[in-house]
Amino acid sequence: MTRVYQNFQAIRGGCGPLVSFPGVSLRVPGSTSTALADFNATRQREKHELEQLNDKLVQYVEKVNF
Repeated sequence: MTRVYQNFQAIRGGCGPLVSFPGVSLRVPGSTSTALADFNATRQREKHELEQLNDKLVQYVEKVNF
C-alpha cells in the first residue's frame, strides 16, 4: 500500500478506495499538502532512479553493440 493511500485511508477511517487522477489534488482538510508533498517526493525519487537505470542500460547496449 502506498504512503499516500495510507495517509488518505487513515484520515477517512479506511472507507473506500483512493482514486487518483493526474492533475487533480486530494481534498482532505489539513493533510492535503502533506500527502501531495509525500507523493511528489516519491515520484521525483522514482523518476531519478529510472533515469539512472536508463543511463546504465544505454551504456550496456552501447558496450555490447560496439
